[in-house]
Amino acid sequence: MMAKNKNYWTDLNISDEVLILGARQAVSKSEGVLEKNIKISRGDKKLSIEVVIEVLYPLNIPNLSYDLQKSIKKNIEDKTSVKIDKIDIRVVGLYFKREESNE
Repeated sequence: MMAKNKNYWTDLNISDEVLILGARQAVSKSEGVLEKNIKISRGDKKLSIEVVIEVLYPLNIPNLSYDLQKSIKKNIEDKTSVKIDKIDIRVVGLYFKREESNE
C-alpha cells in the first residue's frame, strides 16, 4: 500500500517499504535496541507504526521507548512529509551484554 502526499506538483505515493526503512534507520541509531519487526498500518487518513524490539538490560524502557518514538517520527516525517498518527513500541524481551574473557 502507498501513502499519498499531495504537493504542489503532483500526488506522491510512498510505499510501506520506504516507511519501514525510515523507521529501521531511526531504530539502528539507538544503542541497546535490537529491532525484531516493523509493521505499517493504514486507516482512514491515518498511519500507524508498530516497532517490536528487544532492549539491552538495564536500560530504562519507558525513556528509551519515548526517545525512539520521537526519533522515528522525525526521521520519517522529515524525509517523506508523511504524517504519522501513532507509533507503538512493543518490547518483547531483554538481552544481556556478554563479557569477553581474555583467556
